[in-house]
Parts: sequence; structure tokens; C-alpha cells
Amino acid sequence: MTIDLPQHILDAMTDVDMPRLRSETAPSGTMVHGDLQVPVYRSGCVVVGSGAAGLRAAVELKRRRNEVVIVSQSAWGGTSACSGSDKQTLHTANSADQGDSYKAMARAIRAGGA
Repeated sequence: MTIDLPQHILDAMTDVDMPRLRSETAPSGTMVHGDLQVPVYRSGCVVVGSGAAGLRAAVELKRRRNEVVIVSQSAWGGTSACSGSDKQTLHTANSADQGDSYKAMARAIRAGGA
């Protein structure tokens, strides 16, 4: 048995106002890399990724009174926050059917970024 939900009900469940972001912290300095002037931010801990594991790690670090910075490709959270799923559907779709690659991540980090 299937029930068609009216569009206004579906919209009410998914169309939500996003919270306002706080102002970005000013960099503590800059460094030059080739022709680029790159801002420098300092923190006690850096969490890479804002999926469920990254955000959980950040919460636990903050609870232990650490200064934490989360580095993410999106200001509104990672795949878990955006998709409501633990299946990483959006991430896989965004990675050309390759899924996560720890080797590619290691190469990107070693090279100084993605």
C-alpha cells in the first residue's frame, strides 16, 4: 500500500531555515606559498571532515576543553548531516563511484591539500 503525501507536507519536512553562521575568526597571520598569500589559523586541535565521526570527535574534544577547528568542504555539515543517512549516498555520488580512498586522502594531505 502506498500513500502519496501532498507536496506541502514534504516541503514542510525538508525546507528549513539554516542557522546563521558566526563571523569567521580573523587569521593570526599569513604565509606565502608560490604566488599565493595564505591565511594562517592556529588551534589546539583540527578535525578534518564534518560527517558524523568528525562532529562527534569535535564535540568530545571541546568537552575536554580543547580549542577545536573543523575543516570541511561545506559550512552546513558533512554527508551525515546533509543526507540524514549513514549510507554516505551523497559522498559516493560526489566521488565518481570511487567511494572513499584513504590512499587518495593521504596523497592530498601530503601534497598540502586536496
